[in-house]
Amino acid sequence: MRIKSTDGALVASVNPDSPAAQAGLKPGDVIVRYADQPVKRVRDLTWAVANTPPGKSVDIAFLRNGQEVSHAATISRPRCWSSSPSSTWRRRAIPPAS
Repeated sequence: MRIKSTDGALVASVNPDSPAAQAGLKPGDVIVRYADQPVKRVRDLTWAVANTPPGKSVDIAFLRNGQEVSHAATISRPRCWSSSPSSTWRRRAIPPAS
C-alpha cells in the first residue's frame, strides 16, 4: 500500500450494522475528512465523532486503493448506552495524587 501522506485515521475493523459499515468503510481505508473537517490524526476523528449528536448525518471522505471516496453516515448512539433511567453517566471526582 502506497501512502502519499501520513494524515488520516486508518480503519482497522468495521462492525457489521454500524454507521461505518453503512457508509461503506472497510478495513484498510484511511479516513481523511469527517463532516467537512480534515482528519489529520486518529484523535481528530475520535473527538469529532464523540461530539456529533446521534441521528445526525455526516459526510465521511476516505482513501481506498489510492482514490478518495465520500459517503454519508448517520451517527448512532453507542450500543453500550442504555435508555433505562438507572444507567446514567455520572462524573466522579478523582482524588489528588498523594
